[in-house]
Amino acid sequence: MRSIVAALCCSAILVAAGAALSRAVPLATAIPLFLMPLLYIAWRLPFNVAATACCATTLTLDFFFTEPRYTLRMSSAQDVATLACFLIVVLTISRLSSRLSEKTTTLIERDAAQLSLHHLAERCLVLDWRESLPTELCYTVRECFAFDEVSLWDDIESRYISTGTTTSREALQAAFMAAQDFDLPRSRQSIRLLRSGVRPIGSLQLQGSMPDESILGSIATLVALTLERARALTSEVQAQFEKNSEQLRSSVLDGLAHSIKTPLTTISVASAGVIAMGHMTEPQTRLLARIEDQAHYIAGLTDKLLRTARLDAKITPKRRVIDLLELTSDVLHELDSPAARRVERTGARNIISVSTDPELLRMALLQVAENALKYSPPESIVTIDLQAEGSYVTIAIHNDGSYIPPEESRLIFKRFYRSPRVEQSAPGTGLGLSVATRAIEALGGTIFLSSDPSSGTTFTITIPSGEEFDARFDSHRRR
Repeated sequence: MRSIVAALCCSAILVAAGAALSRAVPLATAIPLFLMPLLYIAWRLPFNVAATACCATTLTLDFFFTEPRYTLRMSSAQDVATLACFLIVVLTISRLSSRLSEKTTTLIERDAAQLSLHHLAERCLVLDWRESLPTELCYTVRECFAFDEVSLWDDIESRYISTGTTTSREALQAAFMAAQDFDLPRSRQSIRLLRSGVRPIGSLQLQGSMPDESILGSIATLVALTLERARALTSEVQAQFEKNSEQLRSSVLDGLAHSIKTPLTTISVASAGVIAMGHMTEPQTRLLARIEDQAHYIAGLTDKLLRTARLDAKITPKRRVIDLLELTSDVLHELDSPAARRVERTGARNIISVSTDPELLRMALLQVAENALKYSPPESIVTIDLQAEGSYVTIAIHNDGSYIPPEESRLIFKRFYRSPRVEQSAPGTGLGLSVATRAIEALGGTIFLSSDPSSGTTFTITIPSGEEFDARFDSHRRR
């Protein structure tokens, strides 16, 4: 509407000027006089206003300055050519001026958007990532770019944040599921997909006056980077906290185990001495035997605590070439005699030479075998299967009757974890599998489990065999 009014006003002024000058100046003089205001109009006003003014000026020159005057007809071909050239030149200049003005405006707006983007980046760096970061981020984007509303869907945390009420969670989730950007010019909205690398992590909806595509993409990238940076910082702090907690716990366990060991030895020796002296009633003998059994149990728990504290430190395995068959035989001898009768060794029967730390491997095998015996029916068989496959050795320990559901398959390797299903039915500390896991990892191996309600549970240990030592070990055995 303003452009139409401006065009009519300019045309009216030019017509009035033509009427005033028609009797005083010829056409050759009138053209330069009208050209100057037209150039100013072309520079300062939109192209449609300038084009209207150019056409009105051409008609004014024809009406007032060409023969026959006061008509829109021209008798001279020279006048026709002159006015045609005048119209073409003025329209061309108007168009060029309009384009230059548009580009200048675009550059100014882009510079302003770049400055806003710079301010947004600065403010994102100082946002408090520990509390309400997505909410603060939405309000920061809105303030920096003067948007009417900003909404965010964070799919990693399943969070929806909005600075207004016109957008919906469903629209942002739909854009995230479609994995693409959407522009809605009529409602002045734009939805941008947030990515971490190539992985979508959420979506961002902006409403209001929109900058160009590159700025919108930069805003989305900056928001995604801020969210990922906050998550990385949170994970780092949590990891450091857990590390410090583990170190403190290991120190306490180590000190506690050493403090308990001396009085335990005294209790065991004293109870054994009293039993050896004799001259006691049967109830007294049973009580002393129970004291000795419990002392042995606490001594075993203390040994596990010491092993755990040792494994928490950065240890270097003392590798040497051993026969895995001999090592498993030693493990069977360390088990309780009645329990050891239930263990069968299967798989390889020949020498399996490995370069490893025998103490760490023996510790791990003993813990897993004890667990298999403890949580299986009293008359069932526990198998230890040995296999050599290329540069790795696999040890599978299987027992019947115990099933570990998938939700507990990772938890049971954590220190002090005990399944609620067996916590009351079988004694334990929750340290055995934790010790075994740390020992196997120190050897560069892995331990995992597979469990089925019908077939039981299998713990599979895989360690490097160190094939470069096999030839030396075999020659040593032949001697």
